Formats: sequence, structure tokens, C-alpha cells
Amino acid sequence: MKPKFKGQKPARKKKKVLAGSRVKFNFKKHFLPPLAGFIVFASVFGFFNSGLLSARIEYWWQSRHPLPQTVTVSADTSISKSIPPAVIIPKIHVNAPVIYKETIINQNQFLEDLEQGVVHYPNTALPGQEGNIVLFGHSSEAWWAPGNYKYVFTLLDKLQIQDIVYLNYDGTRYVYRVYDIEVVAPNDLSILNQSSGHVLTLLTCTPVGTSQKRLVIRAEQIEPQVSSDFGSTKAATLPTGATGNLPSNANSFWSNLKSLF
Repeated sequence: MKPKFKGQKPARKKKKVLAGSRVKFNFKKHFLPPLAGFIVFASVFGFFNSGLLSARIEYWWQSRHPLPQTVTVSADTSISKSIPPAVIIPKIHVNAPVIYKETIINQNQFLEDLEQGVVHYPNTALPGQEGNIVLFGHSSEAWWAPGNYKYVFTLLDKLQIQDIVYLNYDGTRYVYRVYDIEVVAPNDLSILNQSSGHVLTLLTCTPVGTSQKRLVIRAEQIEPQVSSDFGSTKAATLPTGATGNLPSNANSFWSNLKSLF
């Protein structure tokens, strides 16, 4: 079309868009809004579930990249009394201090003690005594939580029947052999029962990253040798002061939110 007036540009013809023809997408208009929404959602989800996510990553990493074998144990059960209390599990590369100081059941105090290692449940047997020694440790904890033992029992579920656990205590190295593995509810205090035999019970939260259940590993003392008295009819009794739930991780964001309703 020719312009009617001098200097006037001819009008452009509008392109017809046929049905079914390809539509040109604009990144800022079509892709940026959903991408930004996804990033915001992933950030919020990751923040409120960071404990679970970090725990699962740690479990995956430890399972596929085991630490170099740094745990060596001599055959001699007599050790120097200057050697501090510790639990040693060569199969899963655990060599951690054990805290025996508590005499009362206090969940808040447990969480503080778990920052320093594995904790002895108050009023359960001590190594060398008849009864049930109960030790508990973290399988996971929020990545920002203090302490160097947040994942000390992360791989505890890798233990199998016949695996060996060692306890260093008061000048003696005690040797235990795993004979039972189970998962129990958080309020199942029967695993704390004291009865005949020389038993070690290891306790942690499961699945990793949660406090839904408790993984229980039981082992019998084989060194120094003791009489086998598992068939004894001595009544099982709970340790003094044992009430409520078994020790757990700190409450997650979702647990705290749920408790408000």
C-alpha cells in the first residue's frame, strides 16, 4: 500500500496465525514465573526438612564411602585405667566416648550429653555388672546442631548377628557379640529391663532422620568370660526412674508445629 502523504510509512500487514502453528515462547513470561516458584518451594521445603535431608545424605555417603579402618582392638582385655570409657564397633567404624555421669532421667540433659558422645541410660547396669547395659546415640540430628557425634550410630542398622562390639571401662575391655536385632516403638521401655545375664543394648532412632521408632541391638558378653545364665527365672525390672519415651533426637519443626494443635 502506498502512503497517502509524503513521509508516511506504509502500514504493516498483521501476520495471520494459523490454528496449530507454533507459538513463540518468551522466557521471562512463560518460564521464569514457574521456575521462581519452584525455587521458592524447594527452598522452603529444604529448610523445614533439613534435618531429614542431611541425615539421609549422611547415611548415603557413609554407606558408599566407608571410613578407612582406623579402629584396631587388641586381644588383651586388660587395659590402662587411664583409657577413657568408649564404645568401639569396628564394622561401622565407631570409636566414641561414653558418658556415664547421669543418674536421673532427663531428656534435655540427654540431648546435651549426646553432643559429647554416646550416653549410658541412668540406672542400667555398668560394664562388668550383671544386668543390661543400655547405651544410646544419635543416628541423625539437625546439621546445624552442636556436637561431633550427630551421626555416631547412623550405620547401626548395618550390624548383623555375630558382629562384635567392645566397651572400654575402668581398666577392662569388654567384648560383646550381637545376638538380637529389633525395631520397637518409642514408648517400649521393656528394652531397659534389668535381669540375669551380662547384656549390652545399643539404642538409636530409626529410620535415619526421624524419631519414629527405635532400633535395638542386643549383644551378650563373651570376654571376660561369664557364666551363661540366660535361662534364669530372675524377674525383669525397669531401672529406677524410667518413664515416658526412650531417648530421641531433638523435636523437628513439624513435631513442634503439631504439638501446637
